[in-house]
Amino acid sequence: MNPWLIRLQNAQVRLGSKILLKNTSLRIDAGQHWAIIGNNGSGKSTLARLLSGELPVCGGTIDYQCGKSPTDVAIVSLESQKALIDYDRRFDSSEEGEGKPDSGRSVCDAILDGGADQQSLQHWLEVFDLEDLLDQGIGTLSTGEGRKMMLCRALLKSPKLLILDEPYAGLDQVSQDELTQLLLSIADKGISLVQVACAENELLPCISHVALLENSHLVHSGKSKEVFESKEFAAISQIDVDEKWQLPKAGDENKSLQWNQQCPLIELSDVSVTYDGKIALPPTSLTIHSKEHWQIEGPNGAGKTTLLSMISGDNPQSYANDVKLFGRQRGSGESLWDIRQRIAVVSAAFQMDYRLPVKGRDVVISGFFDSIGLYKNYTGQQMQIADEWLAALHIQELAESRFTELSYAQQRMLLLARAMVKHPTLLLIDEPCLGLDVPNTRRILNLLDTIARQTHTQLIYVCHDPAQKLDCITHRLTLA
Repeated sequence: MNPWLIRLQNAQVRLGSKILLKNTSLRIDAGQHWAIIGNNGSGKSTLARLLSGELPVCGGTIDYQCGKSPTDVAIVSLESQKALIDYDRRFDSSEEGEGKPDSGRSVCDAILDGGADQQSLQHWLEVFDLEDLLDQGIGTLSTGEGRKMMLCRALLKSPKLLILDEPYAGLDQVSQDELTQLLLSIADKGISLVQVACAENELLPCISHVALLENSHLVHSGKSKEVFESKEFAAISQIDVDEKWQLPKAGDENKSLQWNQQCPLIELSDVSVTYDGKIALPPTSLTIHSKEHWQIEGPNGAGKTTLLSMISGDNPQSYANDVKLFGRQRGSGESLWDIRQRIAVVSAAFQMDYRLPVKGRDVVISGFFDSIGLYKNYTGQQMQIADEWLAALHIQELAESRFTELSYAQQRMLLLARAMVKHPTLLLIDEPCLGLDVPNTRRILNLLDTIARQTHTQLIYVCHDPAQKLDCITHRLTLA
């Protein structure tokens, strides 16, 4: 029998008064590769963070082969990447030049955080093809580049156990295939893997064991074939999301947001973005008329997210380019507030920015004011609309929860409700199903199609997964 790496005995995790993981017993041995599976809110990421040492137990025990400290365990997750960027922003006192985003510290500094020997560093830089990115700020990385940086950073610890929470989220198919081969090569080197996923079809081929969670409980664990044939797995795999949506009505303030629909909604003429000689968005032209819904396609790093930031006004270089919104030239006297009144954004980048411990209902209400956090008095009508959107997305239970204490997927659902409370003229939606399980993915896609059919809101939709298609899409733009 192989030696054990981690042992849990009746372990519990609590955050405030809420128990996130209940009476969990699990043993991971060297040579085994585990998957942690369950729907959103089941406790998957909590268990992963417990195994990595990020969360303490409030009951029961957790033991590591190397002792009480998890020095041989590393984790790569959307939450850990968000925490790294949050830390960087909190302590970074540098000032960016005009036309440059807050890029943060360099990739090299982030990877070397804590130190590493030069030979190991060079090896993993070559494996992940990061050598040309070492001087680039971590805030400017694409989804795929950021994932590679976090993996390189984790592997420099020479872990015996590597935890991967939703490793494929936001990656195009080519990047997914490349990552699979990299992870399989890591497994061949004797490093045990733990993969957190929502579905069986997302798992690495090397996965040998599965831990199945539901409602913060470990309901089954063992060899993968045994778990996937169990009645417990069949029960949580049932999908019933054919809602007939009754969308909440727009508030009174929405009536003042009309525009001349004889003009194009958006006109971009050869817009481009360059940082320090690197092209973030090649010259691109785009005209969107009334009642059109567009999908932006292309591989990781092609400039899709940068294009959205040019439209939303969040990119400083948008004012140096030929950009027209709602019939007005960007920079012709409109304020950022004028722009944001008509536009809502749901994206991983915005989720990184929204890092305040406010209650879920307040997050949704903040959409009326286009603020991160809630600093103004709101009306009874606005609270009612926010509660209606919470109900529509089946997340009423998040109304009193602190945003920073929620899972990545739960945060994403709240931000979608936040985007829609004001019924925006334009909804920019970048990978909306990132981190969502199958039922919630289908629910959100169904909701977006309903929004396109039943409201005046027009969509610009970015997604890598061909299975996550929207029937409402009328036009497509592909970036190389």
